[in-house]
Amino acid sequence: MTRDEQLQFVHAYLDRVKAKVSGYILTNRIPEDWRGPELRKFMADEIGIQPGVLTQSETRRYNNTIIVENL
Repeated sequence: MTRDEQLQFVHAYLDRVKAKVSGYILTNRIPEDWRGPELRKFMADEIGIQPGVLTQSETRRYNNTIIVENL
């Protein structure tokens, strides 16, 4: 894969994740009170990487939303 092909792949992949997460935000499936930690975790889950660590209460709320909103 050339450098240009790598960049095209990364941009296309992240554009799909961006569109999906943006759609969840615009349809109110992601809670308005989610801050950086929850949004980073959600995007990391969508991409398949490990972000930072959430507190226990943040993790509980995060997992509940994933289940309730079927994300």
